[in-house]
Amino acid sequence: MILGVMMATNAEGFEVSRKIPESPELKNRSVIMVVGIRKERHLPLAFEPDEPWLPVDSLFERHIEPAMLLAEINGSADAPTRLHAAPLNTA
Repeated sequence: MILGVMMATNAEGFEVSRKIPESPELKNRSVIMVVGIRKERHLPLAFEPDEPWLPVDSLFERHIEPAMLLAEINGSADAPTRLHAAPLNTA
C-alpha cells in the first residue's frame, strides 16, 4: 500500500498510518509512505519508520524515482517484518 501524508489535512497520512495496524483487514499489509511535507513546510528533520508513531515499512521523500519505488514495492511484497527503513530520497 502506498500512503501519502498530505490528504484532507497536512498530517492526515500520519494518522492513517497509525490506524492501519489496528485494522484486521490491513494490519498485515506492507505500507510505503511518500512524504513531501518536510520540503513544503521547510522542516529540518527527516522522518523515519517508528513503530508507535509512524508504523510504516518504508518512507521516501517526494519525488521518488520510479525505479526506486518499484524496487521497494517488489521487496515489500516479500518482507516478513513490518519495519525496515529505506533511505530517504532527498534529491
